[in-house]
Formats: sequence, C-alpha cells, structure tokens
Amino acid sequence: MGCLPHVLSRLIRRRTGQTGPFAQTFGLYRTYPVIFFAVLLVILIEVIPKFQGIFHDFKMDLPQPTRFLVGALPEATASWIFLALVALIPIGQAIQSMFPNFRKISPFGGAVADQIIWWFPVAGSYVRDRGMADLCDLTAVGVEMGHPLDQTLRDTAAAQPSAVMRDRTAAWAEAVAHGQPIHEAARQAHFPDLFVAMLATVRDSTGLLQVLEFLFRHYEYRVVRTRTLLQASYVPIVVFLMGTMVALLGVSLIKPLTLLSEHIAIHISGGF
Repeated sequence: MGCLPHVLSRLIRRRTGQTGPFAQTFGLYRTYPVIFFAVLLVILIEVIPKFQGIFHDFKMDLPQPTRFLVGALPEATASWIFLALVALIPIGQAIQSMFPNFRKISPFGGAVADQIIWWFPVAGSYVRDRGMADLCDLTAVGVEMGHPLDQTLRDTAAAQPSAVMRDRTAAWAEAVAHGQPIHEAARQAHFPDLFVAMLATVRDSTGLLQVLEFLFRHYEYRVVRTRTLLQASYVPIVVFLMGTMVALLGVSLIKPLTLLSEHIAIHISGGF
C-alpha cells in the first residue's frame, strides 16, 4: 500500500506498549500452572494409589482432603487428554520461540480456532477491538494516499491475523466494489453497529478519514484498556489459584502420613 514507514512505526509503538515488567515475569507464571498439573498428574498416578492401598490394608478411611482431591479432579481419559493438550500450548510456544525461523501455522487457516476465540468473553473482545483498530488505521492510510477504497480494504483484509476479520473485511470490500454505500456494505459484512452508524455520516473522503481516525482511537483505547486489565489481574489470579491448589495438595499428602503415624504409634504402644 506504500505506507511501510507508518506501519513500522505503529508496530514499534504497539510492541513497546506490550513490553515492561509484566512481560518479563509472564513466562514464569504461564508455565507454572503447566508444571503444577504435571506434578499433580504424577502424584495422582503414583502416590495416591499407594495411600489408598495402605489405608485399605489398615482398614482406615482416607482423610477428607485426600478424598476431596481425588473426587474433585477428572478421572475420565478424555479430561486428561484435554488437560494434556492445553498444557502443550505454552510448551509449543516456548519451543517456537527457540526457533524463530519457523512460522506459526493455524489449521484450516485459523477458521476454527479464530471463530472459537472470537466469541470468548475477554479474549474475543480483545481480538475484535484489535482487528477493528487495525482496520481503521490501515484503511485511513490507504484512503489518504489515494488508493481506491475496495482495493485498500482487500489489502487490509490480507493483513488481518484473525480469520473472522479477514472474511468480514473481504466481504466489505466486495460489497463496496459492487457499488454499495460504505455503511450498507459494512452492515452486510456484520461490522459493529457503532462502526456502521459512524460510516453513515460520511459524505466525502475527508469525512471518511476523520471518522476512521476517530474509530481507530476508540478501538485502540479499548485494546489498551483490556490489555492493561489482563496484565494487572493475571498474576494475582494465577498466584491465588495455584496457592490454593498447592495448599490442598500439601494437606492431602501430609494428612494421610499423620494419620498413619498415629495409628502405628497406637498399635506399638499396645493400643492405649
């Protein structure tokens, strides 16, 4: 589109906004749940059955925390397969970062995964706002440089990382190329109501640029707000949940040892 300096400066500013103290510690808190669930799986397979056999031999019941741990965790094979697949995501990302020459490949062009993420409460909102901000930004640059709107939209669609945004932007470009008003074309492409209503006020290219710049600032603010919220809440949530589960795991392992020690001590002392 002939706007390489603009795009590079935008990428640098975005990358700068994504780095900081959180980025340095995010890797640890992202891999910590994976390590915890791996250790938990080993304990459930190797340790808990030993406790169950020992308590059965002594005709004793497992303590409540241990029974709760065994009963609360999924025992079905499908559940463990799902947890294993989830655990492979950060591992795969870590391996991919070690080999930067390899590109990420989304199955089916991202059509399935992007559709799922699109409707998630928080992640979907972030992806939608990120895509809308990029759409407004690149479209405004293309229009300002004198490119036809339909061709600009096609180029913008190719730059969208989300398959949903690519399809909707391409549908918008196709409708504009067939002579539809830009706001009607955006409505047919299932863009947000605010976006369509703002485009309905456009009368010329100058007005289109002003609307796109306003919408870019609007969606960019939403992106920054969501990212800041996620960064501020991620570490406390992970620490609280993992701390709670570690405490439960510790009690579930220590309590049986305590009961066994007391039971054996009573028998050694003659039952008194």
